[in-house]
Amino acid sequence: MLKQLLENVFIIFYGITLLVSLYRYPKYFDTKLKYLPIIFLYTFLNEILGYLIFTNLNFSLFEDSTYSKYNIVIYNLYNIVFYLYFTYIFMYYIKEVKIKKLIKLGMIIFLIIATINPYFQSFFHSTQIGTYAFGAMVLLACIYIYLKQIFKNNKNDWGRNLLFWLALGLLIFYIGYLPIKMSRQYLNIPESIEKSIIHPLHISLIIICYSCFITGFLRMKLNMPEQNQT
Repeated sequence: MLKQLLENVFIIFYGITLLVSLYRYPKYFDTKLKYLPIIFLYTFLNEILGYLIFTNLNFSLFEDSTYSKYNIVIYNLYNIVFYLYFTYIFMYYIKEVKIKKLIKLGMIIFLIIATINPYFQSFFHSTQIGTYAFGAMVLLACIYIYLKQIFKNNKNDWGRNLLFWLALGLLIFYIGYLPIKMSRQYLNIPESIEKSIIHPLHISLIIICYSCFITGFLRMKLNMPEQNQT
C-alpha cells in the first residue's frame, strides 16, 4: 500500500494546488479564471476515484470482474472538460479576432471528434486517443499564441501573471506527455521500460506542471483587474 501511495505522490500536488487556488481566490474571483478551483477540485477527486478503482477490488464501476480495475471512463470524461475549459480561457485572453475564430472552429472539431471517437474505441474501456491528441494539439496551439502575445509586450510582468504560469505548466506537460500517450497507445512498450522510465517521467511531468500552477498562484499580482490579465 505504501509503495502504491508513493507512486501516486502527484495527487498531493493536486491537493496543494486546490488549496492554494482557494487561498488566493479573492485575487482573481472577478476574472475568467474564477472557475479554476472547481477544475482543480474535479482533478483531485477524479484522481482519488481513479486510484480507488484501480487498487480496490471492491470499488468498481463495472459488474463484470474483467473490467474491475478499469477507470478509463472517468479520465475520458475529465479530458473533455479539461480541454474545453482551458482552451476557452486562452481563447478569451488572445486578442486577435481571426485567431479566436480559428480556435472556436478547433473546439467544434474537437467536440465532433469526441462524439465520433467512441464508435472506434469503447468510451468505457479504452482511452479516446483521437479526442485526447486533437484536444492537446489545439490547447498547445492556444498556449503558444498566448505566450507569443505576452512576450511581445515588454511591459508585462510575466512572473506575476497567473495565466503565464498556467500556460507554462501545461506547455511543459503536454510537450512531454503527448508522445508518451501516443506511444502507450500504438507501441508495445515492455513492462520494464514502462515501470523504470515511462511512469516516473509521467509523474515528473505532472509534478512540474502543478508546481508551475502553485508558483503562479503564490506570485500573482494582488487584485489584478480583468483587463490586465493578458
